[in-house]
Amino acid sequence: MDKSAWNSSVSIGALGVLEQICLGNVLDMAKFEKQRAGRPYPAILSSLYSRGALRAHTLGLWPWGAGMYFTRGFSYGSARIALDPYSYTPVASSAMAGVVEGLCTAPW
Repeated sequence: MDKSAWNSSVSIGALGVLEQICLGNVLDMAKFEKQRAGRPYPAILSSLYSRGALRAHTLGLWPWGAGMYFTRGFSYGSARIALDPYSYTPVASSAMAGVVEGLCTAPW
């Protein structure tokens, strides 16, 4: 893998973590709590944000969540960069990259 492809893959991995910090982590935590306890979403969100927005957006993220989302973004980005020249459309390379990402991260 050349340096620019490596840098792009690392950037995509970092964006995977950033997406979780921006809102994805709060949505995941709310979904888990809804499945676990059946509480209404407004009560769950109120509870998550009761100790501050930064805590709500990063709760449970370090170190395993960040590692998982970075690995997912990195493996998808690497596969997409590697497959783009060999596929007929961007949709095909994206779908194949998604399969590679799933194969790499499903065991986690």
